Amino acid sequence: MRARLVYVTISCTLYFLLVLAGRPILDALGIGAAQFPPAAWPLTIALLMVGVLPNPNMKWLNSAEDRLRRHVHAWFLVPDGVKETIAVLQDAAYTPPQAQLEAVKEPLRSRIREGLALPRTELRYRWARASMLMEAIHQIGNGAPHPLASAGFQAFQEDLVALRQRYRALRSDIDTSFASPPSEEVETALREQVDGLLQRIYAYLSWGVRHQAQSDRIVFAKLVECGFRVPVVDQGRRSFDVIAPALLLVMALVFVMNWIIDATSPQWAVSALASTVAAGLMYGGSSLIVLRRRAQMIEATTWDPASPRSLVGLAWRAGLATWAVIVAVTVFFGFEAAVNSLTGLWSAAVRGSDLDEAALWFPSRVATAAPWFLVGASFSVLLASRLDGDVRRVTLADRARDAAVAGIGLALAVVAASIIQEGLEAAIRGAPSPATVEPFLLPGTIGLLVGGIMGFVLPKAFRREIMRPARTQARLALRELMDRAKQRLGEDAEAWAFTRPEEDTDIRITPAEALRYRSHATGVWALLDQVAAARGSNWQPSAAAVIDGGRKAG
Repeated sequence: MRARLVYVTISCTLYFLLVLAGRPILDALGIGAAQFPPAAWPLTIALLMVGVLPNPNMKWLNSAEDRLRRHVHAWFLVPDGVKETIAVLQDAAYTPPQAQLEAVKEPLRSRIREGLALPRTELRYRWARASMLMEAIHQIGNGAPHPLASAGFQAFQEDLVALRQRYRALRSDIDTSFASPPSEEVETALREQVDGLLQRIYAYLSWGVRHQAQSDRIVFAKLVECGFRVPVVDQGRRSFDVIAPALLLVMALVFVMNWIIDATSPQWAVSALASTVAAGLMYGGSSLIVLRRRAQMIEATTWDPASPRSLVGLAWRAGLATWAVIVAVTVFFGFEAAVNSLTGLWSAAVRGSDLDEAALWFPSRVATAAPWFLVGASFSVLLASRLDGDVRRVTLADRARDAAVAGIGLALAVVAASIIQEGLEAAIRGAPSPATVEPFLLPGTIGLLVGGIMGFVLPKAFRREIMRPARTQARLALRELMDRAKQRLGEDAEAWAFTRPEEDTDIRITPAEALRYRSHATGVWALLDQVAAARGSNWQPSAAAVIDGGRKAG
């Protein structure tokens, strides 16, 4: 959608510029201005731009339009959907459809079949895969049944020409290396060139498929028809289901605490309700941001729990959300004062009247809520830090440790925010700040209890969901992975599946969780092969990608 919007906007801008130019463009076309009716000029430019009215002097316009379209594809399709699809295809197992393989002439067909039966790390396998994909691309639109329509690739003809040239140039070097075994350096160089060719093939296929498909579901369904064993992933339970138990306990605690503290006040119910709603939205929203933003970064292969950059992205989002929640709840439960304040601000801006205390109510509440940015940011980092690592940490001692870390951390953040907030309020009132710490003990205690509850309940629910998925597809996928891992790794299977990989890999979460992300799911099987080979197991390709609820592709 964004790509179309940018393309249409730039095209319309170019169109209006050409229409406004008028006479100079007429001269460039060799049309006399006197013989050419000005009223017809806008329609003529439109026909020229769409190619209905060809003119040899306007080839530069068609070239500019073609370059624009290609750049828009590069700006939007590659960084977003195409980049994800390339990553999936790179890891996916590949078995060409029988009809496509039979359409390949001998002896190439036999060489492809033999090469695809080898381990994926072999140069012969990679070249066989590249050769078959080039043959499959050649079969698009030639009259034979094919899951991909040629219309989706019309905009990428120049890419196809470059791809074929690179394939032919590399083919002679590969044939020579197969005739006589090359040196290790030469084979490494050839492997890198073949990998580069495969990347270009994946990009070309991704461009074409996404050009004709309307959703990711259709995109990956088409790729499955082409022979790629693309996983149908299941994220498991929704984020709210993981957060809800801890959040309900927190809201109940905050309500009871405020009831006890303000029981003698005639407005205790309003105060307790406001605090309860604020706590629910603050900590529920921050938890939701952590889970969803973390999932997005995992899918984009940018999540690294050891990198401050990953945590900063969570922190500022959760901090801003917390600040906004405090302001929104304050305005909601003080609606009349908020309206009077905004009215006073408007009068001061329009009529130049003085700002009284009532007019300053809203900006002062916004300013004094700002320190709670620290609470939301701190809580998000504390929570995210407890989600990674060994997901088998669900014992009472593990949960107590999580509760202690989250509780103490949140208590310190709440006390710091309360001190800053009190200082701001005192500055606005022109009164001195409290000289003792007693006013901050109660907020700190509530922060300790809230953090303790969230740390005790939420990480355990998150880990338990990874180990025992509630939804069918996720459960079947994990069962298949565990069965295969036990065959390959024996007693080490559980430790491998439920802890972060020690190997150098893009998978920075546990293999059990990685199954739920399309960008990682196929890579889990390759990682299992890598680990088994490193530990001395007999090589057996783990080609069982998770398709249609965990059934093996075949």
